[in-house]
Amino acid sequence: MAPDLPDYTRETTILLRSEFKQQVLTVPWWVRYAPKRILFLDDFEGLLKWGTSNPTITKDNTKAYDGSYSMKLATPATKDSSAVAYITLPASTGKVSLAMYWNPFKVEVGETLQSVYISLEMRDGAVTHVARLRYLNFLDSVEKKIWQYADTLAPTWADIAGSDMPFDASTDAWRYFRLLVDPTTDKYVSLEACNLKLDLSALSLLTGAEEVEATILAEIGVYTDLDSEMDLWIDDVLFADNETT
Repeated sequence: MAPDLPDYTRETTILLRSEFKQQVLTVPWWVRYAPKRILFLDDFEGLLKWGTSNPTITKDNTKAYDGSYSMKLATPATKDSSAVAYITLPASTGKVSLAMYWNPFKVEVGETLQSVYISLEMRDGAVTHVARLRYLNFLDSVEKKIWQYADTLAPTWADIAGSDMPFDASTDAWRYFRLLVDPTTDKYVSLEACNLKLDLSALSLLTGAEEVEATILAEIGVYTDLDSEMDLWIDDVLFADNETT
């Protein structure tokens, strides 16, 4: 089971302390990526740390990739509605990665899933650097199955070349996701999703002048394409910075 670390920055070496030796010996999935610095790690075994304006985001024990709990997002049963969870983290000092396992699932009606949405707003005190992606599954009942990035803050969406990804939301399965971005150069770096691995270095982050506290605002959401609830489970969320690859 991945340890439920406190909020705020912790050097990876903390994992070698005695209380975590057993977890290290079992080699949790995220250890093999050797993050340079952990900003936040959540396996949802402790208190739910994420905020939301939607009351149907809960800690859930019906599905889990690791341990006994995950975070469940459930949309209202109205077309184009969403459920979005957010968390505010300490500011980064280099490349930032978000890795997690996700499971959007609707029994026998995979067309219910419109999209899964990920947003990172990285604020350095003067400028906000914004990365926004979504996996677009269906739109107005038309199959899409492609990753897109926001090319305006509105946002408007543009397809990512080569990101076609066959996906069946009626299959109950955990999928891997990792996004790497570089706010110091205002560039995306890479995307891993399921078996898809993409170089995103040609894509630019969005920016805007904003004198606010230096933090990272992260959002994860799900949208429904039908008048039916769509559920998304998230587990083992890892934010790291000072990443190289």
